[in-house]
Amino acid sequence: MEEDRRSGKRIKSSEVGEMMVLAASGNGTIKGRVFDFSDYGIGIIDYESTETLKIHEKIVGIISAHSIDDIHFAGKIVRMDTVESLSRVKIILGIQFFNIIPIIDRMTVLGLSGQLSD
Repeated sequence: MEEDRRSGKRIKSSEVGEMMVLAASGNGTIKGRVFDFSDYGIGIIDYESTETLKIHEKIVGIISAHSIDDIHFAGKIVRMDTVESLSRVKIILGIQFFNIIPIIDRMTVLGLSGQLSD
């Protein structure tokens, strides 16, 4: 699955409009913006969490955007990395879905796919 996830097409949230995530992991909640997404998982940035997060921790949540219906997901945290922005270094949270969710197909149908990146 790891190989599939990395080989899948990804779309940056900035190409289709702002997308938000509200999720629960362990005893805490997470709120943040979608950095990028694929059918295999999402990257969450600028997030707030009520609890300390751990790699391999299970997570369930909802991806929301103005242009699409809410997308429910379940998965696990697979990475916590840093990315540099113009103003500061941000932490990105990588979530791998337990099941493939055809998000890319939904965006293509809506004509929102922008540029796909490998």
